[in-house]
Amino acid sequence: MKKILVFLFIIMSLSKLIIPPFITAKASSLPTYARIIDNETPFYDSPFAESPLFFLPYTYYVEIIGEQNEFYHVAYFGYSNCIKLDGFVPKNKLFLDGLAVSSPYPNVKVTLQNLTTLYLDLDLTNPIVHVFASRTIYPYGFNYSKDGSVVFYVSYGGELGYVKEKDVAPFVIENHSNPLTFLSTEQTPTPDNTNVKPAENYKSLKTFIIIALVFAGVIGLFVAFKTKTDKAPNIEGYYDENEYE
Repeated sequence: MKKILVFLFIIMSLSKLIIPPFITAKASSLPTYARIIDNETPFYDSPFAESPLFFLPYTYYVEIIGEQNEFYHVAYFGYSNCIKLDGFVPKNKLFLDGLAVSSPYPNVKVTLQNLTTLYLDLDLTNPIVHVFASRTIYPYGFNYSKDGSVVFYVSYGGELGYVKEKDVAPFVIENHSNPLTFLSTEQTPTPDNTNVKPAENYKSLKTFIIIALVFAGVIGLFVAFKTKTDKAPNIEGYYDENEYE
């Protein structure tokens, strides 16, 4: 009987080594989104690029897919009819607010008001295609051309490029619906550096008030006495008219 038990123990021990333990599959983690907290957050096509492709829209998000030195590798804009981009954003320009994000990118489409050209480069020297007025484009962000004028980096017909602001109908990108929690991260005022405790402050104030009241009383008495003296009759100059009759 003892031999049988030993044999079963050996079999069970070997089974644990041969058969791997059952591992419960974990659900894949949700994408991590980082928030754009100003109007000067650059989006680069490479961490070594000298100038950004465009500046990202305030209050919206990028999806973090990696990191490289001081940059986050991010994905941006994945709506239908648009091309999803991956690029690089400086880490210090993004804020991890930890909020649930359902619509991270601005769902905006814009109409051209003039015949315009879609350019490959920011200097507007390499045209890709001419685009007629009333056509719809999808803006990713804005930038500045060589002459300082505003241009938009957009998607049109499967192509990416720049169009001039003056050829685009005016539009507004409303703030993202998530609370602007990054605005509440300001440092609280530091307490006044004083060695006087609150109780001592109160005692000092009380003493000052008492002294002020006493001083005011003394001044009041002095003024009242002086006024009474000024109104008293002049004894030396007073005479009775009967004395000369």
